[in-house]
Amino acid sequence: MHGGLLIKEARKRQGLSQAALAERLGTPQSTVARWERGTIAPSFENVIRAIRASGLELAIDVVDRDPQLERLLDAHLELTPAERLAQNSYMVDLIEDVRRRRAVVHG
Repeated sequence: MHGGLLIKEARKRQGLSQAALAERLGTPQSTVARWERGTIAPSFENVIRAIRASGLELAIDVVDRDPQLERLLDAHLELTPAERLAQNSYMVDLIEDVRRRRAVVHG
């Protein structure tokens, strides 16, 4: 589930319109709409802000926060859906290639 869907779910649970949430956040309604549609990805910070502005809390169990992992996650969330799909497709191809090589070595 991407961040925009979390925002949409929190907003709807509280019975807020996109305009009302946008006003609470101090952002344009179009930005909230684009987050929810997945046209643009909100930063992790904006997801948390939007959920809190909706009157809810996001519970995350993080034992050790890894700044490098957080930067990678933020960078991934800044990609367009098409870019994320291409990146995921590349990773699937890479994993399949490794599996084939292992099968040859172990086979």
